[in-house]
Amino acid sequence: MDVSGVNGGSTSAIHKRSDGLLDIKLDVPLRTVQVGRGATAASAPTAATPTGAGSSRQQVKLLGLLHLLWERAGLHRWTPPAPEQRPRTLGDVYEKLRNELDDIVLGKSRASSIVYVPDTRLDDPAQRHKEALIAESYMHLQAKCPAGERPVLMVIAECRSFFDGKYSRGLRLKGFPDSMPIWIPASAMTQIEKGWNGRLERFMSAMGGSAGEGTRLFVIAGLQFSEKGALNWLYGSLMETTGRFIPVESGFEAQVANALVEEGRAFVKPLRYTGQEEVHPDFVLTDTKRPWYLEVFGMATPQYLERKRAKITHYRESGKLLWSWDAAAGTQLPPFPVG
Repeated sequence: MDVSGVNGGSTSAIHKRSDGLLDIKLDVPLRTVQVGRGATAASAPTAATPTGAGSSRQQVKLLGLLHLLWERAGLHRWTPPAPEQRPRTLGDVYEKLRNELDDIVLGKSRASSIVYVPDTRLDDPAQRHKEALIAESYMHLQAKCPAGERPVLMVIAECRSFFDGKYSRGLRLKGFPDSMPIWIPASAMTQIEKGWNGRLERFMSAMGGSAGEGTRLFVIAGLQFSEKGALNWLYGSLMETTGRFIPVESGFEAQVANALVEEGRAFVKPLRYTGQEEVHPDFVLTDTKRPWYLEVFGMATPQYLERKRAKITHYRESGKLLWSWDAAAGTQLPPFPVG
């Protein structure tokens, strides 16, 4: 079934090179300038300019990069597993993401040399190996930096827990060595709590839940080593998923995704890279004769209601099949379309 035209689109920020690699320009720095003891200032991320393009390129946000990797890895699609097929695991997710990094260029380097995705092994030899590998990766990036600059090592992993440290907030990631938490400065933690408050609340309430239930929280972050060897948060973004790794943007979306899985439906979660699309559905059913576009309306502000009307009009005028749930009004989840 063709469900093209529902993803985040492609602009000069995402350019396919003649060698087949995907060149992506991010809106975050890949290195910083050292301006004093323990202080840094952002240095513009380097990026190759595509042939025929001007000197100015659009940029992909950090979360957009994670969405792109998720989609290229096929993790935005759900098909009911066969009885003999084991459920998707975090190890599967990590492996699929790592496989995609070799085909992407950030700045002038392969993403696989800039972005670290762990595996899920946590035995003592594996933890020691990871400690050495992370430090070695950072040293390799440092060797490529001009004098007076420091590299940024990006990481993608599932959050395990937040905890209070002596001077800052700590974040442990699944698959990372216990000896290498991410230290988040108070100012950055305030932004996280303000910007992703609902996601954090659902994550905290879901901790300890069984596999396949509750909320998972993934992070994509830029890190730097301190002088004492600690991993410090420079920037980052969070992405919420269901227990089965389907990205969602609200608790209402999570209800829909979980209900679809429980009913054995096949569907796609369209993801955003650059935000250029006119209408972005929440889900698309792929087990019906024609695609059904699923929309969850979870707010009632004047601006939101105006956008809701515009989206409904778009679906009607374009002849697309629309299922919607007015969750903000407290209505029950309607039956999903069949056939």
